[in-house]
Amino acid sequence: MQPGKGMSNLSRSLILAVLAALSLGACTETNLPVATGKGNLRGINAIISAPEVLFLVEERALGGLSYKGGMSTRFDNLSYNVNFDVVFPGDATRTRIATDFVEVVANTDYIFALTGALATPTLIRVEYPERQWSASETVFEARAFNLAATAAQLDVYFAAPDTVPVIGDRRTTIAFGELSPAFESASGNYELVLTTHDDPNDILYRSRAITQAGATSVIYSIFDPDPSITGNLSVRVMGAGAGSAELADDNIPPTIRLMHASIATGNVDLYADDDFTTALLTDVGFGELTPEIDFALTTVPLTFTPTGNTGVLLLEDNLTVLPGSRNTVFLISDNAVLDIIGFTDDQRPVETTGRLRFAHLADNVAVVDLYIFPTGEEIEDNFPRFFSLPFRATTGYTNFAEGSYQVAITLPASKAIIGGPLTLDLSLGEVVELAILDTTDPNVFDVVIYDN
Repeated sequence: MQPGKGMSNLSRSLILAVLAALSLGACTETNLPVATGKGNLRGINAIISAPEVLFLVEERALGGLSYKGGMSTRFDNLSYNVNFDVVFPGDATRTRIATDFVEVVANTDYIFALTGALATPTLIRVEYPERQWSASETVFEARAFNLAATAAQLDVYFAAPDTVPVIGDRRTTIAFGELSPAFESASGNYELVLTTHDDPNDILYRSRAITQAGATSVIYSIFDPDPSITGNLSVRVMGAGAGSAELADDNIPPTIRLMHASIATGNVDLYADDDFTTALLTDVGFGELTPEIDFALTTVPLTFTPTGNTGVLLLEDNLTVLPGSRNTVFLISDNAVLDIIGFTDDQRPVETTGRLRFAHLADNVAVVDLYIFPTGEEIEDNFPRFFSLPFRATTGYTNFAEGSYQVAITLPASKAIIGGPLTLDLSLGEVVELAILDTTDPNVFDVVIYDN
């Protein structure tokens, strides 16, 4: 046969047979399942000492869950493996610590809560039918989920703000690991109150006023306390969206502690507002961190005077903090003007890492690069861990592996050390607070550990 000229009868027959088979195959029904609706899959991390845990459906990572964190995503009504992964110290890859198989039913909400210990976790699974709302409805429904192992049984009250709990008015009682049935209320303002079972006078938690719209469903997840709060319990609210939000305990006062970071200011006394009868703190010197003190208010009026001299007012200012929170107030000089800045503290230990937070409190340098590198290495061989950290800023809490580190600061884009190096030996579960302070030399700075 000449090139490009026709084909044999045998070739034509084979091609026709293949096309016929493909045509018949296309007409037959597939055995693959077909989705007809969607359900909701939620993950919650309730392990108090856990690092961020990765929440996956099959091998699709939905995101990381820190302690008390929750998230949700809608999936077709098919079958899935729901997984939780974590990275343990010394490992380069993730370890699967929990898994569950679920056949999703349309319009059903599934919650997978990781509890217990990180080495031997327990996965609590609850599910319930999703309510189908119409736009005209003015009621909403709420559920409470007890994930606090320290609270064997809780009574749940949900009423107008400042309502005194009475046993006959409780909405439900839930044991650890239980999700309550839905309780319905008209849209409006409410407080969530949790008490010891059968003792309405023993209030363990009282939320701030919650404004709740109609035609919505919410879940109040209850967690054990950790060192980041001053209260008995912690509560997060989850709605139809992807995440969760903390509900501060309005029944518990916040705390503050003072870190004196103004080198040009002598020792100070601290008073509440202009009441000089009793000092809150006395004789606080530069570089000193005070113990915590309680405040009944969340807007705290602070007055600083030189130690023993109430006739001179160094600074009057207000600090706003959340109820039940722990906070550090830094007394600083900003262009030779005395000022305060405050940051919320989170002292929760993480068992797989150490945690560090830095505050830039040195008025004499506007911006620094912050280096944290293993002991034995040189700064020239490393990049800054934080670039261009400005005065008055904090890095927030950052996880680091256990080990020995060198901590130093430079001017941006420079390797010339102007503060440090400080040797830091970090252990698993340790939380370390560091600061950059002025010295008497305006070109030299201290890197100090003020709390660990």
